[in-house]
This record gives sequence, C-alpha cells and structure tokens, in this order.
Amino acid sequence: MRPFASVMRIVIIGGGAAGATAAQFARKQSRDAEIIVFEASRYPQYSKCGLPYVLSGHIPDFRSLIEFSEEWFQRNRIDLCLGSSVTEIDPATKCVKATGGCGNRVIEYDSLIFATGAVPSVPKIEGVYTDGGGLLQGVFLFRDMDDAKALKEWCEKAKRRVLIVGAGLVGLELAEAMHTNGHEVLVVEFLDSVLPTMIDPDMAQLLEQEISRHGVSLRSSTYLQSIRPADNGLIATLVSRKDGKSEEEVVDTVVLATGQKPQSVLAQKIGCRVGKAGHIIVDRRCQTNLEGVFAVGDCTQYADFVTGV
Repeated sequence: MRPFASVMRIVIIGGGAAGATAAQFARKQSRDAEIIVFEASRYPQYSKCGLPYVLSGHIPDFRSLIEFSEEWFQRNRIDLCLGSSVTEIDPATKCVKATGGCGNRVIEYDSLIFATGAVPSVPKIEGVYTDGGGLLQGVFLFRDMDDAKALKEWCEKAKRRVLIVGAGLVGLELAEAMHTNGHEVLVVEFLDSVLPTMIDPDMAQLLEQEISRHGVSLRSSTYLQSIRPADNGLIATLVSRKDGKSEEEVVDTVVLATGQKPQSVLAQKIGCRVGKAGHIIVDRRCQTNLEGVFAVGDCTQYADFVTGV
C-alpha cells in the first residue's frame, strides 16, 4: 500500500476483455479500491470475435458488440480512461505516466496490471506498406474495431475481389463474411491446410471441401510474396511452397489475417521477464517477476493447466 493511502489503488493498462475483466473482479473483491483503466482505443470492452459478423450483417452494427458500456464502469466506480496510453512506468516509485483522452496524468499505484493484448503480426511482404509507412490502399489488417470499420466502409463502395492471407479462424470467418456480401474471395494459407493449429489434416480436408463448395477459392501451401498497385486494382504475386512456382492474381482488396504478437514493450522496459515470442511470463496468480506487477490476456505466457509446462 502507498504510504498514508487509505485505500488500494489498482492501475490497469488496457481495457479490452482481459483488462476490463480484471477491473470487474477487482471491484468484486474490494468495494473500496480505486481502480483506473487506461485504454488506448476509443471503445470500452467489446467482442472482437463479433467483428466479422458485423461485416456480414448478421450483427446489425458495431455498437451491438459493446459488452460493458462507459456508464457501466461509472456505476461501478471504475475510472475508464479511453483514448489514453501509458507512456512511462517507474517501478521503483510505483508511478505511471499517461497521456491522451484523459489528459496528462501521473499516478501512483499499489498494483499494476498489464492487459496490453496483442498486435497483428505482419510477415515480410513486398509492397504492403507505402513509403510513408502506412498500408497500401486496399490492404487491411483485421485486429480491432477500427480495422473492421475501415474494411466495411471500403467494401460497401463496390463488389470487391478479396484476397485473404491466412486460413486461421479470423481468415475463415472473414472469408465467410465477404462471400455472404457477394464479394469474390480467395484465401491463401502458408501451411498445408486450413486451421493448421487447431485440427488435423484429415479434418481440414473435409472443411476445405465445404469451403470450396460454397464458392470460396482456397490455396494452401501458398504465400503472398508481393503486392503492387495497377490500373485495375492490385497485383498479388503468390508463390507455391510445393514447387516454388509463382503466379499473379488481380484483386482490389487484401486482408492480412496472419496472426498476432504480444504487445509487451512497456513491460520489458521495466524488467518483466518475457518468453521467446515476447509474452510476459506470469505465475499462477498472474504475477510477473516484479512484485505488485501482474499481467493478463494475450500478452502473457503461463504454465499449461494440464502439462504444467
């Protein structure tokens, strides 16, 4: 507890599913604790899993994805700072500096929780970015609500020829959404089958047959080598991993559903231990190697419940 403080203060960095849940359970444990959540985006906790279904029209609008509104946080006396980012942490003085929608703030804490989530993992693909560092027009990521809004606005302007890179859950859900709305869809997967980390090849084969039956083109063992703009859209160069042969596809929309990586830079700066992939290592209590510093959600690495590894 901070010297002379009458109640515990908990600071949470990130207000997504993990961070907001941490705030909710902190309030259940203590009616008196001061709880502050810094969330870099403009949105309170929402269902990212529902984003493809807003694109397809199965969910009417993005507002329907909000799980806990700003009013809910207010009623539960949780200080939710939207559009605000923590820029510095001093673990010695237990102090964070934040800036953004809630102004510039310097706040002491008793417990600090990293719920910083993950960011898209973009493979090296020639031409994806412009010289200015932004994505080439017609190229999209699909991680958060702003990504989904941008893609929806783009696809509402015309029927699109869509290339989806990655046949994991996100890629396949996007393919379904795009196809439902009448867009032409091609999915490419670097590995040998769809959902490669979830199902065996024999099960994947059945799924691939069903995907093709519905009119979605699919190519496994294939990767996107480069993209370049053309008069009629984008020219995507695809390379087969089986024989090394390349071919060009003319599309006007490319969505990169190529996985994610943990957002742990801030945690690493203050000395939190991380794993090989950059996830923050936590124990059974979600505590890091630093006393009073915890981490939850997609940014973490923890022992498997079954294997203990």
